[in-house]
Amino acid sequence: MVRNILFSEEKCSGCCTCMLTCSFTYHKVFSLDMSRVKIFRDEKNGRFKAFFTPECTRCGICVKSCFFNALKIEEV
Repeated sequence: MVRNILFSEEKCSGCCTCMLTCSFTYHKVFSLDMSRVKIFRDEKNGRFKAFFTPECTRCGICVKSCFFNALKIEEV
């Protein structure tokens, strides 16, 4: 079964906890640059967007760390 990660821009606060958790899980360092999930602000509408790099394995650690439930696992 394939996993997908859904992102809710309405719920995202831009705290980047998901990014820091991802980088620590895979690289043992808190680094926004080394994260496999990238959160950025869309200046047009003022909301946040998410991008998952090709290295992302959809492990779900970012989902578990999101305090605002902006990320959700979808089994496809």
